[in-house]
Amino acid sequence: MKFKIIFLLFNIVLLFSFVFIFLSPLFIFGEETFTFLLKENYYIAIIFSVFLIFFNIYFFKNWKFYSYLEREDWNALIAFLEETILRKGKLRKSYIKVFLNATIVTSQIGKIQELERLLAVKKPAIIRQYSTQFSIPYLLGGKPEDAESFFASLLSQAGTCDRDWIRWNLAFSLLQQNKTDQAQKELSGILEARPEFPVVLLTLYMLESYSARDKNVEQIVANEKEQYRKSMTPGKWTQLKSSRKQNIESLILSQILSDAAAWFFGETGKPDDETTADAEA
Repeated sequence: MKFKIIFLLFNIVLLFSFVFIFLSPLFIFGEETFTFLLKENYYIAIIFSVFLIFFNIYFFKNWKFYSYLEREDWNALIAFLEETILRKGKLRKSYIKVFLNATIVTSQIGKIQELERLLAVKKPAIIRQYSTQFSIPYLLGGKPEDAESFFASLLSQAGTCDRDWIRWNLAFSLLQQNKTDQAQKELSGILEARPEFPVVLLTLYMLESYSARDKNVEQIVANEKEQYRKSMTPGKWTQLKSSRKQNIESLILSQILSDAAAWFFGETGKPDDETTADAEA
């Protein structure tokens, strides 16, 4: 309903504004001056009319898309986008982004790999742009060999977004295959790159598992942990988590991130809202 109201109001405001501006010389200067101005500036009316026509055509063509999105009817939206993108081959970025997020929200991640196969042939740059979304099926798929191949391929390509996340994904897939030396090398490389804190947190948490058998790694983890704890407090971490909600992978890995935060901060590592809840109880 909101979408329809906004669409209607926008048309009314545009038409009213144009009529008011266009006809104001008639009331201010009279018919003769208005006629002269009309002859000199008629093209403005044509341009406005063309704009309004194309604006309405655009919204009518996308009416279903915006209606499903407004109602949060994810299954209908996915079906519409599946037909539009996968069957008709209309590879609009706005459609693709919504399709990726909707399939993740509804746990229909198999459709993401179907889209990946299509884009790998026609528009591989989109896979690199939405690298974390396309990573989800590999993180959750239980096939670490395929995951390793996918993440390594992404890292070998220029233009891949969220490279630190993808490199952590690669290390995770290596660890799942017990390729511990390779995984440790990737994790150490991530720390050297000084990525954003959620990636640092996950990396240190995974490296901790090597500490018992490698004193050098144990020292690195201890030093990095001490260094980051100087600037990252539990309160700041809570704020950072909220700001990272747009990162789909951080949402998928929220439980691991919570475990890593509890390890990193110790008993003081509870988020503020959880601490408050415990106190009230």
